Order: sequence, then structure tokens, then C-alpha cells
Amino acid sequence: MYVMIHIRQWDIMKEKTILDTIVESGEFITLTRALGLANMAKILNGKGPFTLFAPTDEAFEALGEDLVEEILDDPEMLDEVLLYHIASDTYTSKTMWDHISELEDTVSITTAQGEPLMVRVDTGLGVEDIVITVNGATVEEEDIHCSNGIIHVVNTVLFPPSLYDHPCIGASKETREKEGPQRTSSATPKFEIYNDKTGRFRFRLKSSEGMVIAVGEGFATKQECLDAIERIKTNANSADIIDLT
Repeated sequence: MYVMIHIRQWDIMKEKTILDTIVESGEFITLTRALGLANMAKILNGKGPFTLFAPTDEAFEALGEDLVEEILDDPEMLDEVLLYHIASDTYTSKTMWDHISELEDTVSITTAQGEPLMVRVDTGLGVEDIVITVNGATVEEEDIHCSNGIIHVVNTVLFPPSLYDHPCIGASKETREKEGPQRTSSATPKFEIYNDKTGRFRFRLKSSEGMVIAVGEGFATKQECLDAIERIKTNANSADIIDLT
């Protein structure tokens, strides 16, 4: 019974536009207000298709009331910020996952604002286990299907690089980078174990700067992959192993 109800609710959601969905959710009050002030609500109620990376109210609260009000009171800045969260076409998690390669785990998506979003896709056991970040912001909920596109919920308000020089935005970005989670860095290279699109286990060897310098062949089991790493680890300066499966 629960499964049948869930399916019906999902089908109903797909009949709503992106705008209808964020308004009715109650989690995007500030975003909805911003879209109204910028006269962009009609865009997300249009034909599409669009992809919206939607920051929650908590994401706006993290900026501080003063910065939020400054953005809302500056029409030009507001347009830049909002358009940077919107992309033409539909980018599902699977679409983004399909575009990653063995040598690169990021996807560049051009926004309506004109500057790209850098989407990082970390794969686990397959597309259902991926973790997506957008310019470092975590996608908390992905693939909310709507009649005119798709929504990915993000936990941070995204700013285009062209606004980094703005005193308030630059200071806010610097503070969030200091306080937020940072990627683990090390002076040694790292092995990343992952599942490729055929279901086989592979590994990437990354330098301390994050550059992929080698990709392993496919292995049927994780243990075979680990054994192969151990055979070459001594020649890679005792690199760390990061299990992404």
C-alpha cells in the first residue's frame, strides 16, 4: 500500500512545474521571494526544459541576513545569482554521471547566467550511490522531476566567479570555505577505488594536487583491485587508498 501511494505522489509531482514544486514544498521561501523580485518566476513556470539547483532557506540563512537583503535589493546582482542556479535542458544525476570519465570526475554545466557550474560526481556502487557536489556545495536531494525540468536541492547559495570580487560575497565565500568541510589533502598521491559503468572495480591514482596520473584496468572484485594496488603501491610513494565504493 505504501509503495502504491508513493508512486502516485511522484507521478503527481511530475505534473507540476519547477515553480509550483518549490512554492508548495515550503523549503524555498527565500528563493521564491527572490524569483518574484527578479520577475523570473514565470521562467520556471514556462515550457523548459530547465535544471534548477535550488538552495534551501537554510542555505540563505547561512549567508546572514545582511547579505541576503543586499542581494535582494540589488536587481543586477540578484539576476546574476539566480540565473547562475538555472541551466537550460534537463541534467539528471544519471546524465551527469554518464558524462564523467576515468580521467575526470567533474562535469561543466553552462548556466543561464553564462558562467559554468562545476559538478563533481563521486561514484559508489553505481548511479544510485553517487554523491554530487556543485561548486563544492552538496546536493542534498537530486532528481526531483517536474513537468518542465528537474530540481536538485543544494545546501549552499551558489555565486558566479564574476561576483567573487564583491566585498560581501568574497568575504562570505572565504568564511564558508574556512568553516565548511574541506577535502582531505596530503603530500602523497592517492588511489581512488570506484565502480565503472560496466560494474567492474577500477582505480585512479591521483597526485597530491588532484591530477589523475594513472587508471587501473577493470577487476571483477574489489579484492583483486586492492591486490593490484598493493603490487604497485611501493612505486607510488606509499599512496593513500580512498574507497569510493
